[in-house]
Amino acid sequence: MAGNEQNGRAFMLAMEDSASPASYVDIAGMLTTGLEIQNNPVDVTTKDDAGIQCMAAAAGNQSMTVSADGRYQHVAVHDLLEDAAFSRTANNYRLTFGNADTIEGTFVIETYARAGADADVETFSLALRRTGASATVRA
Repeated sequence: MAGNEQNGRAFMLAMEDSASPASYVDIAGMLTTGLEIQNNPVDVTTKDDAGIQCMAAAAGNQSMTVSADGRYQHVAVHDLLEDAAFSRTANNYRLTFGNADTIEGTFVIETYARAGADADVETFSLALRRTGASATVRA
């Protein structure tokens, strides 16, 4: 069904800066952004279930990861990312989707990489893992 597509360019990742008052700074130069939610329900199957698996959805753990990669463009923003990666600290991030929905939460940088090739620009990639709850706001 046409008309419900969302602009991938509008799927943005922002990191809270250390200014006072704090604000979110878009991570510049991104080419792709991804979100993955994993629910790990608990198997509660017993002999009474006649061999049919039963799951307790709310009893398991849920994890959320965010991935992004792009071209290194804005020194101050990438300094924030590198500082967070080296210090292994949790920071606040905001995802904004093409329909203007947002997810805000605290994440740790699981991986951060920079690369550079001859005759090309420097690139970066990162993976974030949520720690604690997040808040989703529907537009």
